[in-house]
Amino acid sequence: MPITTFKSIRMNALAYSLYIGRNSIFQILHKFGCSLSKMDELFFSQGVSALDIICFKGFSEMIKYYLPYYIETYPNGRNKERLFSIEIKNGEDVLKASESLTPIQTLVRHGHIQALTVVCEFFIEKSSIPYEFDLNYRDEKGENSPLIACRYGNYNMVKFLYHKCGCTFTELNNAKENAIQIATAGSRIYPSLQYTKIVSFLVKVVGISITYNYEETLLLAENRELIAFIECALQEKSLFIKKEDLEKMCCKTQEKNNESQSLDGKSYLGQNFMLLYKKEYGDHTDSVPSSIIDCENSATSFIGSCLLEFHK
Repeated sequence: MPITTFKSIRMNALAYSLYIGRNSIFQILHKFGCSLSKMDELFFSQGVSALDIICFKGFSEMIKYYLPYYIETYPNGRNKERLFSIEIKNGEDVLKASESLTPIQTLVRHGHIQALTVVCEFFIEKSSIPYEFDLNYRDEKGENSPLIACRYGNYNMVKFLYHKCGCTFTELNNAKENAIQIATAGSRIYPSLQYTKIVSFLVKVVGISITYNYEETLLLAENRELIAFIECALQEKSLFIKKEDLEKMCCKTQEKNNESQSLDGKSYLGQNFMLLYKKEYGDHTDSVPSSIIDCENSATSFIGSCLLEFHK
């Protein structure tokens, strides 16, 4: 039975000890008869998952204790039933709409290397791995754990997945973007993180091709250090192109298209691109990100903002 409401979630004693990460108390309560299944059902009834909470918070000792029970009790998983997840807002844990990440993707998303190590060691000798704990499982964007680590700018996690877990970073997501483009798009949303190091690692260590759709990559890039690295890496491949020159070419292309307007004053190219974009990703609204040059109504600003919508 619930005994308290905390952070808008009804909890019993076992659930509360899990939520706040008191692993020793959690184990004592369980050993003295508190039911893990009743705790789970209490969480599930509110659209949250004990496993998601553990993974979001990165409780490595808690997941070591809880994981064997979870695998035995839910061999086919329960994660797809989740409606909400937890996020930190103004220093407080709050419920939010689920990101549709699996537990292991949640660990990767939030950079919990120690807890991820526990999970990987648990399955190292298992003949099969449930989708919830499979590093290669793809989310709704078509991105697996390595690509998710690139998107969210966790350099240490990228290195860990490559060196310790043997992950490959060669997959493309549903938009046919590679790891470099995904990381570059992430750098626009989280500019303070180590995306230049990630892209450098992907190029120099992993061997991801910097020339793949390189124009899109440059248009997505906003951080000057990252732009400089991409331009230098392209030069080493005999592609002597600058982001600023590419943006100017986009502006000139748009100006030419505007000379052959439709009756309502919009170029057919612009109309077709917008219709295609709305059909593919829905009718979203967002501010247009800044670019290096100031070109009013520039094609690169429009295209850059549209490309960015997929990465949110």
